[in-house]
Amino acid sequence: MPRFRMPPLVLAFGFIATTVPGAGAQQLATPSDWRWRLDTPARLVTEQAVPDSAWRFVTMAPGWHVTTGPSVILFHPESQAAGRYALSADFLLFPNPGDAGYGFVLGASDLASPNTALIAVQLRRDGAARVAVTRRGKEETLAAWTIHQAIHAHPGSGVVSNRLRVEVGSDSLRVFVNDTAVVAVGAAALTTDGQFGLQIGKNLNFHITTFDLISHLAPARTP
Repeated sequence: MPRFRMPPLVLAFGFIATTVPGAGAQQLATPSDWRWRLDTPARLVTEQAVPDSAWRFVTMAPGWHVTTGPSVILFHPESQAAGRYALSADFLLFPNPGDAGYGFVLGASDLASPNTALIAVQLRRDGAARVAVTRRGKEETLAAWTIHQAIHAHPGSGVVSNRLRVEVGSDSLRVFVNDTAVVAVGAAALTTDGQFGLQIGKNLNFHITTFDLISHLAPARTP
């Protein structure tokens, strides 16, 4: 089963100015090959201090760092997936996070457009997960926010990590957190082929160290 690795991503969100060891010595720049869509307009900056009216998205090994006020969808224009596949990412959530969700978007035709249909697979700081689909500007919840013991909740201080993986099959979409199944929904009526990316809510501060597309070549297991 080959793994096609996307560039790792580091995200820092909201009004929190996060200090990462060694960051001051790096020449930080926004990845030129990535695109984004903000919920509300904000000025893009690359310096450590980020005003409330601005946001930040920079390359910082082993990934990227992003700081923003409004929610954002981040994506590479060439990131497409179809058939049976999986998305996996390691999220490091920094202190004092907000309550907004974060995770993947997939099955989109044009992530740059606010009118695109998409599926969102999200986690939240309290240790909950959910799945939703947006069509023609209207969101429908497929699996409501539900707390699961496998998801590491954030107490407010320190850094908490979670590995999120979504497995897309012909008739199901299964969500795993820290290698434990937490939720599944039927996918027969969903469009799962298309663009994919990351969706991060407002007032969150992240380092995302890996973001992988895994293509399944072997036939699916039969019941």
